[in-house]
Amino acid sequence: MRRGFVSATLAAACFLFPQGLSAQSVINPVSGDFAASSDHNAIAPDGAPIITRYDLGFYLTSAAQPFQVQSLGKPAPAGNGRISFPLSGMPLPSPGIIYVSRVSAVGPGGAGTSAPSNTFMFSAPCTFSLTLSSSTVPASGGGANLTVTTLPGCVWSVVSSAGWLSVSSAANGTGSGSVTLSAAPNTSGGDRSATVTVAGQAVTVTQPQANQLTAPVGVHIVR
Repeated sequence: MRRGFVSATLAAACFLFPQGLSAQSVINPVSGDFAASSDHNAIAPDGAPIITRYDLGFYLTSAAQPFQVQSLGKPAPAGNGRISFPLSGMPLPSPGIIYVSRVSAVGPGGAGTSAPSNTFMFSAPCTFSLTLSSSTVPASGGGANLTVTTLPGCVWSVVSSAGWLSVSSAANGTGSGSVTLSAAPNTSGGDRSATVTVAGQAVTVTQPQANQLTAPVGVHIVR
């Protein structure tokens, strides 16, 4: 093969779930793989390698040029002829936008670029906000309501520290949602409080003791 030619024989890069290969659109991919160029080990007549490295390009789905390129070096293909690479350590694109990727085989004579990969997207880190951090319920029992605000796909749970304070709504949720707490009547003889952990944040619920009537004493009947 003559110097100055780089084969464009590259399969589409496929991003992976942590559990394994997926050819579908994925969220938060952690690694990828592609078929090595047929010129991966080829040497030009002057003794120089035809291919010196592979570059990973990130593209907007309708764009012809990458907005970000990351060198992958020249890893050895596995037995199936494919090269795997991790995404950890790379500067990743902005969350919430759908992208595709292409891999280019680069050498002294130019570059050959693969077809687009499957689509993928990165999500923003999950954060949670609650509408209250504390609440007081009547001694006779009652409920407290709060709202969890977060991004779609973010998972949260509700855990009560006391048996008298239960979760009357679903104890688990995904995305924004509502939580309803229900307190039993306070027959403990004193004020009490409990902590409910909602999406990792503590909500303190207090309940006063029931009013106690004092019995009359010293009854006299007079004429």
